[in-house]
Amino acid sequence: MTTRFSVNYVTRWGEQLELLLRRHHLDVIVEMHHVGRGWWTAVVDTDELDGVSRYHYRVSTAGAVARVEQGWHRLPKSTSTATHLVDQWADLASAPVSAVSLSNVINRGEPQGAQDAIASAVTLRLFTPALRRGVSIAVCGEVSPFGAWNPKRAAVMRHESDNVWTLPLDIPPGATVSTRFKFIVIDNADCDVLEWESGDNRWLNISVGHDEMMIVSHYLSFISPSLLRPGSDVVAPLYSLRSGRDAGCGDVGDIFKLVDWAATMGHPAIELSCLSHVMGDSAVDGAIDPIYLAPTMLPEVDDANRRRLLTARAIDLNRADIVDVEEVRRLKMEWAAAALETEQGSAVIRSRDYKSWVNINSGWLQPYATRLATRNRTLVHYVQYMLRRQLRQSLEHAESRDVYLLVNPVAMLPAVPRRMAVSLEAHLASRMRDL
Repeated sequence: MTTRFSVNYVTRWGEQLELLLRRHHLDVIVEMHHVGRGWWTAVVDTDELDGVSRYHYRVSTAGAVARVEQGWHRLPKSTSTATHLVDQWADLASAPVSAVSLSNVINRGEPQGAQDAIASAVTLRLFTPALRRGVSIAVCGEVSPFGAWNPKRAAVMRHESDNVWTLPLDIPPGATVSTRFKFIVIDNADCDVLEWESGDNRWLNISVGHDEMMIVSHYLSFISPSLLRPGSDVVAPLYSLRSGRDAGCGDVGDIFKLVDWAATMGHPAIELSCLSHVMGDSAVDGAIDPIYLAPTMLPEVDDANRRRLLTARAIDLNRADIVDVEEVRRLKMEWAAAALETEQGSAVIRSRDYKSWVNINSGWLQPYATRLATRNRTLVHYVQYMLRRQLRQSLEHAESRDVYLLVNPVAMLPAVPRRMAVSLEAHLASRMRDL
């Protein structure tokens, strides 16, 4: 049983495409092969996908990462022994830098039913922003199953979960299809077209293998603000999430209360910024600032007196009128060192998961530890690992409360859910209309 991943990307000389499989909070890297006309592919045994829920693509040059796809693809369920995923590179390169994080937060749509394992031989899958009630997506194109460019006869897609629309295609195994089409938004009541997709026609050009399930993915960003589902987002730097239990500034532990509040008040998305560790005039690539480590989510310190002293220092920092960032950082590192000395802490650094993560991320961990001028590199690695594990727990809590959690920069957060981009103008316009 295998899954074939294909993506169309025209590389420059020396560039290599790689597939990143997200298993829990670890990235498994698979080298892809160019098969002609800009298409890259990789075949993975189904057993190797155990525990993998998301994936995305990246470009490397001479072993260094040159470009990473924005966000993550969701790995669909499949009932076939051989699955072929044909993807479109998801990019926000044309958006302003300040728009990237905001435009990547889209609230959830309401599914028409539970998502089933895809069983059709060929399925067209579309990721969209959440649409308002009473509208649907349809496929209108040059062939008769797509309506022969007559929108009244267009093929209406099924609304699945998490802003996903699907359309099974009646294409026999071994057949080759090449046809043009566009996505349109229609009114459910009378099938009137509310909006045509602008720009060039899309092109469905596939060859279906025997005994193979193919899923062809597209992404949609042309939706007008009037067609989007209303909602409001929460945007804040993490250090500003003060609570009675923090050590002078907000940390990962405070995200849980914010998520609960957002879910209660009906806010569908949260964006948290400023997580990078800034040293000098620039942020350290890959490093999260230790001030965001949540001591309450670390293994409990064995020494009661040491635990009491650490807690007392945290209370003093919490009550201070001015945030002493260096003292907060120093306290968090000392607390992590004490947690690392416990049996639970030692078990973490002995685990296969931890060792694999350190090995994969050694490219930035080693220079980062050097810049910190510390001899205890194990502590530096442990802190960064635990920060990601804590963030993962906050993400899982957000998903359980049906709230989107986005961390800026996106690379800081393990397993960010897949989002479809909408222009910043459309996003803000829809929010202003709801105020």
